[in-house]
Amino acid sequence: MKSISTLALAVSLVVSGVLAASPAIAQKKKAAAAAPAVDPNARKYVFSKAARPTLDALNKAVDSKDAAAVAAALGPAQAAASTPDDRYMLAQFQLRHALNTQNLAGQRAALEAIVASGGARPEELPRIYRGIGDLAYNAKDYAGAGAMFEKLVQLSPNDGDAIVNLAELRNRQGRKAEGIQLLDRAIAAKVAAGQKPDESWYKRAVGLSTDAKMAPQAIKLSRDWLVAYPTDQNWRDVLANYRFLVPLDDDAELDRFRLMRATGSLQGERAYKSFAEFLLFRSFYGEAKSVLDEGVAKRIIDRNKPEYSKLISTAASKAAADRPTVSSTEPKANSSATGSIALRVANAYYNYGDYAKAVAFYRTALTKGGVDANLVNTRIGMALAMSGDKAGASAAFGAVTGARQDLARYWLLWLSQRA
Repeated sequence: MKSISTLALAVSLVVSGVLAASPAIAQKKKAAAAAPAVDPNARKYVFSKAARPTLDALNKAVDSKDAAAVAAALGPAQAAASTPDDRYMLAQFQLRHALNTQNLAGQRAALEAIVASGGARPEELPRIYRGIGDLAYNAKDYAGAGAMFEKLVQLSPNDGDAIVNLAELRNRQGRKAEGIQLLDRAIAAKVAAGQKPDESWYKRAVGLSTDAKMAPQAIKLSRDWLVAYPTDQNWRDVLANYRFLVPLDDDAELDRFRLMRATGSLQGERAYKSFAEFLLFRSFYGEAKSVLDEGVAKRIIDRNKPEYSKLISTAASKAAADRPTVSSTEPKANSSATGSIALRVANAYYNYGDYAKAVAFYRTALTKGGVDANLVNTRIGMALAMSGDKAGASAAFGAVTGARQDLARYWLLWLSQRA
C-alpha cells in the first residue's frame, strides 16, 4: 500500500476549494464589479452566527502556521460549532493544520471528524475513507483500516485499487481466503472496465493462493495471469508452480515438460538436462535427442562438456536403434483387443515427431478401449497442436476431464496464443 501522506494531501485539497467558495469565511469582500463569475453548481455553506467569527479566527491561525495561535483559536471554534457545515469546516481547518505540522494522528482524527460532521458530500467520502484507511494501515491499526476500506469498496465496488488494499489487509489479518477472493475481484473489475490490471496483482494473488495451498484458486489465477501477460518467464513460473500445487504422475510430468518446451519456458542448462534425462529414463530416445540438439543450437548446452557429450551420444545411438522398431509394432497394435499397444505405438511416434501417425494410433487406442481416455485425449490435442491443427487440438483438449483437465487447459491457453 502507498504511503498515506500523499493521499491525505489529496483529501486536503478540499480545503482550498471550500475557502474559495465560502463567502462567510472570506476575510474580505471585493467589489461586485471585480467579483469573478459565480458557479451556479458551487456548494452553499450554512454557518451558524456564533461559529462564523471563531472559524474565521481559526482559519487565520492555521494560515499563520502558529501552533500557539491555532491552539488558542481551536477551543472557541469547537464550542461554537453547531451545524454540520460548522463542524465540517472546523475539521477541514484541523486537517490543514495537521498537514502543516506533519501530524499523522491529527490528520486521521481530522478526516474522521469530517465524516462525523455530517457535512461531507457523498462524492468526497471515497477519498476521505481512503485517506483514513491508509493512515490506519501505516499505524498498524489493521482493524481500523479494514473498516475504512470496506466502506470504500461499498461506495466504489469497481475501484480495483481499493479492493487490492482491502485484500492486503485481510491477508495481514490472517484471512487469506478472503484476501485471495478480493484480489480476484479486483482483477475482474479492472478487466470489466476495459483496463489491464497491474501484473503485480496477478503475482500476489497466485503467490498467496499457492502459499495457502489453495490449488484450484492458484491455477485459475495463474491462467488469468498468462492471458494478460503471456511471457516465457511467466509460463516458466506458472508451470513450475503447477508441479508443486498438484501431485503429477510420470505421464503428467512428461506433458508438463513438453508444454514448457512448447512455450519457450524451458530455460537454462539445468532445465534442458533434466528434461533430457527424464526422457531417456522413460525410453523416449528420439525426443531426448531433439531436446539436446535444441539446447546445443540455442547455445544453452555445451556439447563438449563430458556430461552433455555422453547424454547426446546416448540419445543418438538409442534413437537410431529404436526408430525402426516402431513400425514393426503396428500390426500388434491393430490386432490387439485393447488399446494399450496402440497407445505405446502412438507415444513412440509422438516421441519421433511423427504427429500424424501418433494421432492415428491414439484414436485407435481410444476406439479399442482399456486406456485412460483423458490421457489419450490430452496427447491427441498435443500432437494436433504441434502439427498446426488448432481446431482439432482444441476439441481434443476440451474433451479432457478429471485430474488432467487443468493441464489440458494450460495447453489450450498456449494454443490460443499461437499465431
